[in-house]
Amino acid sequence: MSHKPQNQDLILTLRLRRLLFLQGYWCPIEVELSHYESAATGLKRTSLTDLDVLGVAFDKLFTAHRVVGDCKTGKNVSDANRLFWLRGVMDYFGANQAYFLRPSIDHHARAIAPKMGLRVLDEADLAALEKTLDAGSVKLPLDDWSLQECIAAL
Repeated sequence: MSHKPQNQDLILTLRLRRLLFLQGYWCPIEVELSHYESAATGLKRTSLTDLDVLGVAFDKLFTAHRVVGDCKTGKNVSDANRLFWLRGVMDYFGANQAYFLRPSIDHHARAIAPKMGLRVLDEADLAALEKTLDAGSVKLPLDDWSLQECIAAL
């Protein structure tokens, strides 16, 4: 008997992770973005937000290329708000590219994303990329949502 993951965003997160991995990126998920500031006892770490997907790859000259991804499935999500949030995270983190994934993306978000230097992917776009990279033929534990849920429960 198969069950759906409790975190519906996790499916999109793992699919983006697999695509980036297949293109040579190291891809941790749910990465905490934090800031360090001076405190009386030394440095204090303050959590700012988290990244659903972080991709890091190095070119032949060891220059790091960073990709961030935001994956949302909820019905009460404003695509425009998420795009502005993602652009801020991209700038703060120093990412070269950012992707916003949703099962369906409204036409307003598709119109403003390129102006913000962001890319948007819906289910159809994601499936097309997976087909192009023949991602379905590659079985990796890093995109297995049931395994990821078990790890998160530990």
